[in-house]
Amino acid sequence: MAPQKQQLDERIKAVRIEADAFIDKRAAEIAKTCPGVPVETIRRSITRGISCACAAALLIAEQENAA
Repeated sequence: MAPQKQQLDERIKAVRIEADAFIDKRAAEIAKTCPGVPVETIRRSITRGISCACAAALLIAEQENAA
């Protein structure tokens, strides 16, 4: 793999990990106020089923900024 492509791959993976952590943190915060609701259900709800972690994290951040 070319060094430039490898660097891009590594940056994308790092951003995805960061996005997943952001979503998990927000889902855990909401779960504290919703006893009995599984965190995965909350995660699916706040991400609206978007499978791309980066796009989902942007959606959540935009909603929080609009509130």
